Amino acid sequence: MDRADIVHEAFLARVSAGEFPSGDAPYGPLSGFEAVAIFRAQCLSRNLDRRSRKMQSAGQGFYTIGSSGHEGMAAVASALRRDDMAFLHYRDAAFLIQRKKQAGGLTPLHDMALTRTGKDTNSTWKLTGRLEINGGLEAFADDATNTLLGGGPFSEQIAARGTDLGDAIGITFIAGLPGTVDSTTGKTGAGVITWRVPTDGTPTDIATTVTNVDVASSISRVGRVLVLGLLVLWVLGSLFLILMVMNARNKRPRTPRL
Repeated sequence: MDRADIVHEAFLARVSAGEFPSGDAPYGPLSGFEAVAIFRAQCLSRNLDRRSRKMQSAGQGFYTIGSSGHEGMAAVASALRRDDMAFLHYRDAAFLIQRKKQAGGLTPLHDMALTRTGKDTNSTWKLTGRLEINGGLEAFADDATNTLLGGGPFSEQIAARGTDLGDAIGITFIAGLPGTVDSTTGKTGAGVITWRVPTDGTPTDIATTVTNVDVASSISRVGRVLVLGLLVLWVLGSLFLILMVMNARNKRPRTPRL
């Protein structure tokens, strides 16, 4: 068990036993609900670190730097508005998680991950996640815009025509991955994979696996190995020939000098 797991198990034991550090109850503008939300963002940040480390150990990810010790940035995000500028550090995952909570469900992309395993000449790509639109067209505008329009964009025009939102607007997610598609939940064609995203909140799984074999690079690599092998054989053969000539000269009878 590595150090991260030891700390995590100790944390779970303390929470299960209710052994929390003493401190003041939330007061002022900080409500109990918001305090719990900040704590949740901190826990998610720590769990993200653990998952990243395990994926790296299993060969499912690459070099990762955790945010452990910077979980307090969730409180900083909570103190700011969602449209305040922020120059973030790679350890500020807690800030990003809390900022996402402030922004709400404004994105149809959830739990997205793209991983590559294997070598550069023979690799496997995996795309996972789900597409889900909650709130109809209002999900594509901020609160100020929705208030100004009196609803989501084009909502009046769609209602006036008596058209269903899914028929009036089509949303397509397109992914282009190198290689041959092994499995996918989308439709393949023209070198890309596509998914039609429902506008009624129905989730769409985008699990996809692609294998990419670079034949040209593989042949080039084998050719370099063969050339190097022939060069080594040529050097060894030359050395062997030189040794044979020197040995033959040493075996010749020497003519004594007068």
